[in-house]
Amino acid sequence: MKKLTTTLVALALSHSLVFSFDWKQAAGMIPGLGGAASKIFDKINQISFGAVGMCYTMQQVKQFDVCSAFNEIGSLQVEICNIAPQVPGFQKKQKTVGISGFGLQAYCAAQQNKINNIIASINNYEAYYNLGGNSKLANGLDIDSFFQKASPKTIFSTKSENFAKAVFRTGNQSEINALISIQQNNENLKSGNFTDLSIDEIQAPATMTEYLKEVDGLSAAISNGYIVGAPSNVAGVLKQKLNGKEGSDAESEANRHISNVNTQIDNNTKAMMGVAEQAARQKDDIAMPTQEYVKYLKKDARLRVIAQIKNQQQRQALLRAKIQEGGEVRKNLASLAAQKAVIANEKFDKDSAEQEINQLIQ
Repeated sequence: MKKLTTTLVALALSHSLVFSFDWKQAAGMIPGLGGAASKIFDKINQISFGAVGMCYTMQQVKQFDVCSAFNEIGSLQVEICNIAPQVPGFQKKQKTVGISGFGLQAYCAAQQNKINNIIASINNYEAYYNLGGNSKLANGLDIDSFFQKASPKTIFSTKSENFAKAVFRTGNQSEINALISIQQNNENLKSGNFTDLSIDEIQAPATMTEYLKEVDGLSAAISNGYIVGAPSNVAGVLKQKLNGKEGSDAESEANRHISNVNTQIDNNTKAMMGVAEQAARQKDDIAMPTQEYVKYLKKDARLRVIAQIKNQQQRQALLRAKIQEGGEVRKNLASLAAQKAVIANEKFDKDSAEQEINQLIQ
């Protein structure tokens, strides 16, 4: 029965080649799949003994950098209209499923002013969401080392008055959080002290154009995973990459491509979680939600602050879960498109397949 089901899926996918790909329709052809998008790939994996790309991941040996990821995305997109035939009476468009983000290009070209450029914050989210990977913040410190430098004990141990001490003394959580976010991008902090930064070094975008460039770049850093993981883009790239390849060679090529696509989707999911969590912060959220901060509070305020910290954790967990679910759905759809591309690339003998089905059902 399993062999029959696999053959039927191959038939269904191969016959759908002449139409635009509708994954919901394709999913409906598979018995028992149902309409839950997040379960599509589980079923495909079950009936195909390991679906394309999902069991492999790139070995990331270098520190995550938004500009490196941005440059690597270039190989994962194509001029998709190249594969469309010339049709008499129609002019073919140039349609690149490409990378948006003028602001991101400008940021990566200059690589300056990381302290004040909001795009630089993307480099920190790998450390927050890859807790077992020894990832560093953009300033070169791991999370615990950074927050040790930012602890009230360390800051107030300095004798002279300074900007950081004044911010912490106000107790304004929004200002403390802003200072912490800026210092995570401060490469001088690794060999210096949290109190070395002055207010004169912290600046808003110089012009409205610079402001909009940063917004554009941040948006691109989040959305590029959607672009390269779109089923149409995956199908277009593999249509070209699988040309002339068959069998295991074709599947290996598809595995490599989807592994790279999944890496970019994962990167963008982390970026989305980081930006969303910062955007959803409330003005009284605790900037340093650890006992290292709580123990310096008055005893009658500690329970209230601890309860607030736990509420923050719950809100963050819900937000992350929702965004992670979306990332998994995108990876599933990309892999389903790759699965289709591999099957479509193989030479398909319709008569032999129908004969095999007839023999199985007799």
